[in-house]
Amino acid sequence: MRRLASVALVGLLALGAQANESEVASSGPKETTDFKVFGVFNDLSDFNVFNDINFFNNIPDIKDFRKACGLDFMSITAGADLRSAYLSRGKVLEARPMSSQLLSADIPLKPLAPIGRIGFDFWTISSLTHKMDTMHKNMFFQERDLTVRYGYDWQISDDWRLASDVMRTWVNLPGYRHGLDHSVQEWRCAQRLENPWITPYYLVRRAVHPRDWLYVRVGVQHAFRLTDTLTFTPNFYGEGGNENHYQQRYGAKDPAWSKYHSGVQALNAMFTLSWKISSWASVYASVQQFGLVDSDARDRVKAKKTHNSRRDLTVGTVGIVCKF
Repeated sequence: MRRLASVALVGLLALGAQANESEVASSGPKETTDFKVFGVFNDLSDFNVFNDINFFNNIPDIKDFRKACGLDFMSITAGADLRSAYLSRGKVLEARPMSSQLLSADIPLKPLAPIGRIGFDFWTISSLTHKMDTMHKNMFFQERDLTVRYGYDWQISDDWRLASDVMRTWVNLPGYRHGLDHSVQEWRCAQRLENPWITPYYLVRRAVHPRDWLYVRVGVQHAFRLTDTLTFTPNFYGEGGNENHYQQRYGAKDPAWSKYHSGVQALNAMFTLSWKISSWASVYASVQQFGLVDSDARDRVKAKKTHNSRRDLTVGTVGIVCKF
């Protein structure tokens, strides 16, 4: 864990020195920095594979398609990924391969666009194996999340923007739980400060029914544009919560012990390489190093001795994102 913390600290310092995503706040353009590494990426755009993707380039313009379907009043994002494991709120929830899907829509409040935008997200995740270490053994749709949100983007200057979202989320867990815990309701709040240097962000999640816990994620990230089509994004964040969140994630402590204390539970370092294959589609690959840093949480996870009892884990993900 000391090594993980050191890696995260070095990464943060390097980002601050070089001059800036979170998926946690609003939609809109992200700031990137042109960045060439020893000239290796300078000539990638000369290769036809990066420029002549005929299948995508020959599809009619997305704006025309949206207008023909009567959807030109909103922006739509759809995506899917394959991941080697599933991390959720400071815990390895599944240490086997999973797949998630996302459908998202944003609607500017025209003609009163300055007052913000509304939107919704529908997200699902499914197991890719039958060997699940969960209460249910269902293979598909272990979780389905529906989010309704309001967002506002404050344009501080030409290249500085504060993006904010307030969200109400219904988390449905058919593959994990029975009874009252089958569904969880949450309030969420997220902000990020976009700028040319480094983007700080945070996400707060508060469960209100049937459980009561508080989760917080705080991090920094920046997208470096390597070429016109390649982007590299380092992302470093810490996560934690209150005592109720500790018990929700790791179980109640032994009565002989003292209570859990609020604070940082885990540190994460994520590196994503994205390739823009058309004006509306991108594919990406990422690697994430997760590690519990709270000693009580590490002890509780170690004591369970199940397949998912991982205190440290490296997770790989590949996916595609389409924006219409």
